[in-house]
Amino acid sequence: MKKQYVVISLGGSLIAPDSIDVDFLSRLKATLKRFSHTHQFVLICGGGATARRYQAIARQFKATPELLDRIGIQATILNAWLVRSVFGKTAHPEIITNPNSVQKNKSFITVGAGWKPGWSTDYDAITIAIKLEAKTVINLSNTNKVYTADPRIDKNAKPVSCISWKQYAAIIPQKWTPGMNCPFDPIASQLASKHNIRLVLMNGKQLQRLVSFLKTGSVKGTLIHP
Repeated sequence: MKKQYVVISLGGSLIAPDSIDVDFLSRLKATLKRFSHTHQFVLICGGGATARRYQAIARQFKATPELLDRIGIQATILNAWLVRSVFGKTAHPEIITNPNSVQKNKSFITVGAGWKPGWSTDYDAITIAIKLEAKTVINLSNTNKVYTADPRIDKNAKPVSCISWKQYAAIIPQKWTPGMNCPFDPIASQLASKHNIRLVLMNGKQLQRLVSFLKTGSVKGTLIHP
């Protein structure tokens, strides 16, 4: 039976919210191994708090946006090699940094990181999905759903279960900035919309939601569709 490719944009906030979350990484490994006979996974790792801490200091020294991006990319690479080590011999030996170079392989897990300034790991995940002809990208983060506004600022913000890319674009910033913290990067969103890729955003801490989606297609989070 031909295995299904699943591309996951894995938030750095899950890998190392402050210190490295060993429990989460162990549970992620066990969860994905349940699908080793039916799926192949590509995990694109974000930089999370590690990236933002370094970028915050660099901003104090007037670092350029390009340099801030490069700092963030290095954080994603660090996280990617950590995740690669968690999966051991079941993972592809090298991590992906250039999403245009990705090729189908026989490994159960392939791990990737950021590539170049101006490209977020969300954008990398969409690019890889296009290359692998995957029509769905899963975004695992520390949030349950997309909201109509930033709930940390707007008390009237409401969670959304299903939304189009056009509707999503209206509630997020339109410009990518290094270290930006929004559910899914606006530039990646535009690329996903162009190629009719849907995004399933869910709380990665609740890994049973991922299991449910992989088994039945039910979305316990937010579905963003073309």
